[in-house]
Amino acid sequence: MHWTIPRDFVLNFSAMVFIGVSLFLTWQGNHWAEMFSLRGLIYVLGGVLFSGLIVGWPLTRLHRAFSMSLIRKDSGQPSESSIKTIRFTGTLLMLLQLLTVYYCAVYVYRSWVIAL
Repeated sequence: MHWTIPRDFVLNFSAMVFIGVSLFLTWQGNHWAEMFSLRGLIYVLGGVLFSGLIVGWPLTRLHRAFSMSLIRKDSGQPSESSIKTIRFTGTLLMLLQLLTVYYCAVYVYRSWVIAL
């Protein structure tokens, strides 16, 4: 039996934020050699998995379940207040993911990848 990581586990908003932050930090500090070292490659692989599997996927699943419960409560036709609640909580969720991944990526990048 062959097990693979489903694409939506790691290809989500949090993982894309991680990749963007990492590329920006590398470009800004011109640390390309460090990113292509073993430490940098471990950082990228671990960061994408952490961002996608730990930060992004569970929170997105919770939001999806919450949204579906609101829709079921409204007999399959969401009310205007349910739609606003779903959008608001989705926006808060994306902001939480963005800030969590950003600060974790910057901390690990500075303390481990480019540490002297």
